[in-house]
Amino acid sequence: MKSTREMIEVMEAYERGEQIECRSLMGDVWSLLPTPLWDWQGCDYRVKPEPKLRPWKPEEVPLGAVVRDKKDGAKGLIVAVSEEAIEIGQDGYYDFDELLKYYVLDDHSPCGVEE
Repeated sequence: MKSTREMIEVMEAYERGEQIECRSLMGDVWSLLPTPLWDWQGCDYRVKPEPKLRPWKPEEVPLGAVVRDKKDGAKGLIVAVSEEAIEIGQDGYYDFDELLKYYVLDDHSPCGVEE
């Protein structure tokens, strides 16, 4: 059972527009709620956790994919992959952490894997 402060924090997050999940106190499956009922006696509520991202492993890199720089939207093509780095067209080499931090795929999905 959450403390009053924890309950208020979840409800304030909902007021800010954050997504809220609910589960029965007897269960372990969280479900997204468009409009929570705030039945704290029978349910537990939480702010939907943000997905955690990790950089790609070399074998996961989509060779030939188009990537975009997050800052200026400039496009590049993944042309080579090694154990240490990824080559993006004329832009040069980036390690896997840098690619996740500074680039997205052309469809705006991350250059990494959700865990």
